[in-house]
Amino acid sequence: MTADNEVIRINRRIEIRVLDTGESYWSRVEAIDNGALIVAAPMKHGTPVWAPRGTKVRVDIPHEGKRYSFRASVLKVAQGDLSTWTISYP
Repeated sequence: MTADNEVIRINRRIEIRVLDTGESYWSRVEAIDNGALIVAAPMKHGTPVWAPRGTKVRVDIPHEGKRYSFRASVLKVAQGDLSTWTISYP
């Protein structure tokens, strides 16, 4: 089995699927902080996608020909030079 720190790390590309709508977005991990992943806000047509706190998502992480996934919730959305989503991490 692969250690989490090999699969989930800064700059790793991830796919986020919003469970309510089925929409999928590519993003990347910006930071890992106290059981949460801080990821670049997904973009749609050049604009950051916003999700209300509590939005349920599935995170898929491609790694060495496999896909690791888990369900999570959006904890926070922050706007700035780099807009981010903070999502729970099991």
